[in-house]
Amino acid sequence: MTDLFRDTDIYLSKLFYKISGVFFALPLKINLPEKEFYGGLIGCGEFVKYAYIPALNKLDSSITISSIYSRTAGNAKEASKRFRYKSIIFDSFKEFMDSNIKAVIVTSPNHLHYEHVKEAIGHGMDVLCEKPLCNDLDDILSLKTILDRSNSVLMVEFPLRYSSLLKGLSFLLRSRAIGDVETVEMFYKQSVGESFLKSDWKNDSARSGGGVVHNAAIHLINVVLHLFGDVENVCSTLQNRYLPVSFGEDTAHCEFIFKSGMRGTLNASYIVGGRDFSSQLLIRGTEGNLKCVFWENDISIERTAKKPYTVFHSNEIVPDVISIGIEHFYNCIKLRTKPMTDIEDSIRTMRVIKAIYTSHAEGGKICIDTSS
Repeated sequence: MTDLFRDTDIYLSKLFYKISGVFFALPLKINLPEKEFYGGLIGCGEFVKYAYIPALNKLDSSITISSIYSRTAGNAKEASKRFRYKSIIFDSFKEFMDSNIKAVIVTSPNHLHYEHVKEAIGHGMDVLCEKPLCNDLDDILSLKTILDRSNSVLMVEFPLRYSSLLKGLSFLLRSRAIGDVETVEMFYKQSVGESFLKSDWKNDSARSGGGVVHNAAIHLINVVLHLFGDVENVCSTLQNRYLPVSFGEDTAHCEFIFKSGMRGTLNASYIVGGRDFSSQLLIRGTEGNLKCVFWENDISIERTAKKPYTVFHSNEIVPDVISIGIEHFYNCIKLRTKPMTDIEDSIRTMRVIKAIYTSHAEGGKICIDTSS
């Protein structure tokens, strides 16, 4: 597919979801369909509006939202307008939890995840929570204890893990398309916008949990752990080149050694110029290199003395991948099985995140204990 056709396709997909958002904001609403159970939504921020609502509004969506709760009344009202079906807005969290819902989707600010997930499990509900599950590893371990005593399904939404692009990449690696993998390089860059700078929690690391590593590069870390196994040790350097320290680090460089002996690096930044955004992996092997660019949805391969060429392309945009994740969550509920991105997956990821911050604070290499 040429760049022109690819860019046109991406533009039309985004336009469709924008038009859909306007359509579902119209006063005309459809009554809730007959369902085995209804779901509730906690949190109604910007990501919900452009990712979750279009996914949940799909005609074949297995989960229908009947109840909405947000700490911001205006956001809840706006979300309710955009949903295809009639839903009830609750001002009281207790009344929301006592409404006719069997599962909840948690998209509230990071520092509220622990209490919201804990309460939902306590009510016997199944939970889909946006990453990170919690800001602190100890809180995740505490939730695991609570979860193990319950019958609830808990899934953490890491969208890249449910993308067709990652499936394509996994296939190429299993096929040894570049021979034996030797190194993986992670690159994340984003120019944060006004909504980030003015947020009452994203710009406060005490609430968000950290900076570019904890809130953005965590996606790539989660992916490489899935692809290549546990990390043995990490050495990191974190900086605030532009954003105040209260925002958390805006720049990071980390070096990893995996238990397999493979090496990895991470370079992440919140302060690139303009409105640039990129999230990608460069995987080097004995017989060539693979470059995987997420959300541009391309995987290219480069072999010695040959020009790079695209070997896999997907047209998915964010709502598509969120929709796949929601369907996976629903199937786990029906079959009472563990999700692909379960609490153990988050524990593995958060151990690496914690080691990155500890390495920077102590100024050296940190070994990661994965025994407990």
